Amino acid sequence: HVEWQDNRFAKRLATIYEQANDLEQALHWTIAATRIDPYDPATHLKQAELLTRLGRESESAKAREIGKLLEQR
Repeated sequence: HVEWQDNRFAKRLATIYEQANDLEQALHWTIAATRIDPYDPATHLKQAELLTRLGRESESAKAREIGKLLEQR
């Protein structure tokens, strides 16, 4: 049973999938992490990085903008 009180578990899974070069699954888990904690700038920035690597630049730009805005809070 996984507790979804914070997004650390989802972020860890994203890292594992990224290290295995499964960028789609890594992206899936960064999206899950942002749903758990939408105010975590690092997760939005990681999502932007993955989207860029997947060639999805318009989505990446949006995630990057959100991450940068959250960093300024």
